Amino acid sequence: MSDTIDAPRVSAHFDTAVLNDLTVFAAVSERETHEALKTAFDEMEGAAFDFAPMGMVPVAALKTQPKSPDAFFFEARDEEQASNWLQALRASPGGYYRHLVVLIPSPTKTATIHLLQRGADDVLSTRPDSIEITRTLARAQASSRDFGAPKPADPSEDNAT
Repeated sequence: MSDTIDAPRVSAHFDTAVLNDLTVFAAVSERETHEALKTAFDEMEGAAFDFAPMGMVPVAALKTQPKSPDAFFFEARDEEQASNWLQALRASPGGYYRHLVVLIPSPTKTATIHLLQRGADDVLSTRPDSIEITRTLARAQASSRDFGAPKPADPSEDNAT
């Protein structure tokens, strides 16, 4: 009998997220944010990713797209700027009503709650990791499947037993 323990084999291959037909657009102003997003996007399969020119204001950037993307990431310098841009993106005629992700430096719990209340679907730091991005895009994919789908009818009270 041997005292050695065989370590389990770990695959060198990491599963990649598959986001079939998801379109993602990002408007960022910092090169580091661009690189963090690009690195995460490169690990995902099936989605189309595009970036606005560096520093373009989110509202103007979104208008450059021929079709509304399923998810839109934008970077703001702080909560106040993010809140103003959220209002402009959501409230304007033909506003953006799909998955909207705000990127701000070091988001606090309070800032995150405020931005979610103002219309963001997710709030991440300007240096998000791949797991955070994968989670938000999985939510975007789920909501894009439901986008435009008829809502189920409320159960009738007449059928109560």
